[in-house]
Amino acid sequence: MRQTITILTILTTLGLTSFVVPSNRLYLSGTVYSDDPKIADQLVGLYIFVKADNEIITGDYVDTAGHYDISFIPGDQTSFDFYVTTLGIDTTFLKSFIQFDSDKMTWDIKLPNEPKKKLGGVFCPKCTKTDKVYPIIYGDNQVVQQKVVNGDTTYTNIVDKKYYAGTCVHYLLSPNWYCDREKIKF
Repeated sequence: MRQTITILTILTTLGLTSFVVPSNRLYLSGTVYSDDPKIADQLVGLYIFVKADNEIITGDYVDTAGHYDISFIPGDQTSFDFYVTTLGIDTTFLKSFIQFDSDKMTWDIKLPNEPKKKLGGVFCPKCTKTDKVYPIIYGDNQVVQQKVVNGDTTYTNIVDKKYYAGTCVHYLLSPNWYCDREKIKF
């Protein structure tokens, strides 16, 4: 009897301490648009998704009016990274949010998302640094460079301060820059 009470007490304690009350649900909506008519025709069907702690937590397709709706319950993640992709274009980083202004937000997304530049350098939209940001080169040949560090051999697509995509498929919405620090294309 005493063993049963001890086991029930432990199970009850574990059950109560592992229960986490979810925070408020965040609702984010907006319109994806472009000033370029050639790009505006390609916006329908884009998939916008959110990653937190390197896992996709939600996403939505852009409808014929350019509208999207995303909702999720933010957890204890440190940032929420927004990406866009579709058939034929690589996953492109849009923006990182550390906090949200309210539970219901509107965020209109202009594509292409032009990065900030200064003195010939391009700022990564996530880490805001320029030293490991490289232009993406699209072409038929996959160019890689062999690196040997501490006896381990690795390969990198970064050669002569350029990131070689390894594909000749390049659309108007394809990313043009790569940040080696964050491992994102934008």
